[in-house]
Amino acid sequence: APPPPPPPPADTDVTCRFQANQDVAGADLMNEPALVDATPEQCAAACIERDDCAAAALSGPGDNPPAACWLKMSSAGTVRKDGVSLCVVSPPRTPRPIAYDAPAAVSAAELQERREKIKGAIKHAWDGYRRRAFGRDSVAPITGRPVNSGFDMAVTLVDSLDTLWLVGLRDEFREARDFVAQESFGRKLAR
Repeated sequence: APPPPPPPPADTDVTCRFQANQDVAGADLMNEPALVDATPEQCAAACIERDDCAAAALSGPGDNPPAACWLKMSSAGTVRKDGVSLCVVSPPRTPRPIAYDAPAAVSAAELQERREKIKGAIKHAWDGYRRRAFGRDSVAPITGRPVNSGFDMAVTLVDSLDTLWLVGLRDEFREARDFVAQESFGRKLAR
């Protein structure tokens, strides 16, 4: 039988009722349990006191650690898990969006500089592939030798087409496109 529900705090009508053998997959508010060696009452109180907690899972005796209280941001998606008790807050709470620090404003000049650095890095990688393994699947990272990974279909070249176009490396794109247009990949597959 599930443990009895804890008494609600005096200053609120929020309750948390435990259900045996239930858990919520994921949705943890923290990367570690809020409490270890917790009683059901302690676990329920820890969840009720946080307005972003929708449920709390109390791990079972076979879990590591046992009797650990995991606070959950959602009670949706419950799953059966033997030994675990799930306390769902009532009335239900609406999960809040996860807060994050907004990036600092970046000037147009700095954005352009970043774009150019990215374009330069892509051109550097493309030039290395072109010089060492053009038309082959890839370049071995240490030796720099061309590698066919069993496909023998210029995998890196084909995979690079959209990137070359998006960053504005039009000459490199055209060279790769022309190679693909004249290559007979179907014959390679039929061999």
